[in-house]
Amino acid sequence: MKKLNVAIQGCAHGQLQHIYESLIKLENKPDILLILGDFQSLLTKYDFKTCAIPPKYAKLGDFHKYYTGQLEAPVLTVFIGGNHENMGQLTKMPHGGYVAKNIFYMGNCNIINFMGVRIAGISGIYNEFDHLHEKPDWHQINWNNEKRSTYHIRDSELVPLAMIKEPISLVMSHDWPTNIARHGNLKKLLKLKPYFKDEINNNTLGSPLSWYLLKRLKPIWWTSAHLHVRYEAEYKHDQKINTDEIELDLDIDLQSLDGNTESAVKFPKEVSDTKTKFIALDKCKGGDTHRHLTEITIEYDEKHPTCQDRALYWDAEFLANLKYCLSNKHSLTGKNLQEIKVDELRANVEVTPEVDWSEYRIPVPSSYRSVLKQTEYVTEKYLK
Repeated sequence: MKKLNVAIQGCAHGQLQHIYESLIKLENKPDILLILGDFQSLLTKYDFKTCAIPPKYAKLGDFHKYYTGQLEAPVLTVFIGGNHENMGQLTKMPHGGYVAKNIFYMGNCNIINFMGVRIAGISGIYNEFDHLHEKPDWHQINWNNEKRSTYHIRDSELVPLAMIKEPISLVMSHDWPTNIARHGNLKKLLKLKPYFKDEINNNTLGSPLSWYLLKRLKPIWWTSAHLHVRYEAEYKHDQKINTDEIELDLDIDLQSLDGNTESAVKFPKEVSDTKTKFIALDKCKGGDTHRHLTEITIEYDEKHPTCQDRALYWDAEFLANLKYCLSNKHSLTGKNLQEIKVDELRANVEVTPEVDWSEYRIPVPSSYRSVLKQTEYVTEKYLK
C-alpha cells in the first residue's frame, strides 16, 4: 500500500494565489488539493449578479488569472461549491467539470477517483425550507429572487450518493453534518464560537442530510468548512450510546476554558473499530496559513487502474446510480432523503461486473469557455 498526501483548504474566498503560495512552501508537496467551498470562480464584475455576497465583501479575487492562463495551479485542485459562488457558471455544471487548467469542480453531488482514492463531494448548504423543492434549470433562474435557492441542497440530488455500496475514502461538504460537533472537544469549540450553543443543543448546527450520509456511508474522512473555525471530531459507528439525543450540559464558563478540556461526551469502551474522522477548517486569511491548511494521508492500492496516471476518473457506481435516479426523478423529487428506501433503489441499478476504467477517465477540455459542453459530454456518454 502507498500513501497519498491530500491538502485540504477551508473557504477560499477567491484567494487562490495565497493558498498556492503556502502549498509551494510545504516540504512534502501534496498530490491533490481539496477546497471546501466558497471558491468564488468569478471572472468579471458582472458575475456578482449571480453570487450571493454582501457588497462590502464583493472582491473579484484571483480565479480569473487561472481561467485565462495568466497563472496555472501548481497542484491538481478539486473544489465543491459553497454559499458564495459564481452560480451563473456552476449551475451549468451539475455533474462537474474543469473550470481552468488543473482546477476541477465536483458539481452538485459527485464521486471521483484519483490514484486509487475515492472522493465524494456535496456542493451548497442545507436549507430547511428549500430542500424538498425542485431546483430550476440554469436557463430558468430569476437571479433577482432565486439566487440563494441555486446553492441550496436538494434531497433528491443526494440519492445517488446514498445508494453507494463500495467504500469511500473522503467526503467533502461545505456545511457540517448535524451533530458532529458533539463528537469532538465541545468546550473548546464553544470558547471560540459561544453562539453555537443553542444550535448544538437543538441539533440544528449543520446539515441533517450530511449527518445521514456520514452514518450511512461511513467514510474514513469527512471534511467541511462554512463556519470559519477549525474543529476536529471522531464519530465511532455502532457505539453503544446515542450521543446525538443527549442534551449536553453546555452551561459552562467560557472564559475559564484552556482549550485542552475533554469533550462533554464520554464514549463507552466497547465500540466498533469503524470510525469517521471529521475536520472542519477556517477560511483563508492572513497569519499562519498552515493553521488553515491540513495534510492528511490516505492509503491506496498502487495496482488500481486509476494509479496509472495522475488523472481524475468518474465513478462507475455513482454514474449508474445517477442515471437511474434521473430516469426516475418524478418519484424522488419532494421526498425526504431519510425516507427513501435507497437499498431497494440500488437493487434496480444495472451493475457492471468489470469496470473499464479507460472509459471513465475525465477528459481535460481544450477550452474552459463553454462549460455546457462538459455537461453535455457526461449526459450523452453516461446518463442516457
